[in-house]
Amino acid sequence: MKCGGPLPAEAADRVVTCPFCGVVSNPAPSVVEVERIVTVKGEGVGTSCPRCAAVLNESAVGKHRVIGCGGCGGLWLEHPTVDYLSANNDVELATAVQKRAGFVFRKLDCSALLTCPFCKTAMDRRSIEAPGYTTYVDVCKLHGTWFDSGELRQFITIFADRRANDPGEPMDVKIPEEGFFTDLFGSLRRLF
Repeated sequence: MKCGGPLPAEAADRVVTCPFCGVVSNPAPSVVEVERIVTVKGEGVGTSCPRCAAVLNESAVGKHRVIGCGGCGGLWLEHPTVDYLSANNDVELATAVQKRAGFVFRKLDCSALLTCPFCKTAMDRRSIEAPGYTTYVDVCKLHGTWFDSGELRQFITIFADRRANDPGEPMDVKIPEEGFFTDLFGSLRRLF
């Protein structure tokens, strides 16, 4: 107050007028902290992209869980889906999964090693070679495989070509405890 007189106790909660000098006193604004958690089903999976840190979006293609990034066009597939795509010529699934991957027109630097978006451990970088080029994918032994923009298309093409060149012998593709690609590359070495 201007006069220096004491304010009544209710001045903390409401507007009061000083009984000595007549000045109106407003209470100080109160700060209330509120935690708000919003979850939209079918939208973000609550984790960020290992490549660009954008929120990942989840969808389902049949019984396969597909997690994509709208920021960099990357795609996360769980081990059973990767196994299925490498061993089967399911054009419908391959097309649907690739549509969810998105496409990025700018060139991304994909040289940085990644961590799993779920367990945050370092992923293994694995190469998949075909005549004329090599593509790299990042694999978490526990959760799945990260495909940067365009890598899934190369992966599907490589395995379709391999199945076409050797149609009589099914590929033995399993996820052992050491990881999907350890077994896969062992199988490929035996084929060639």
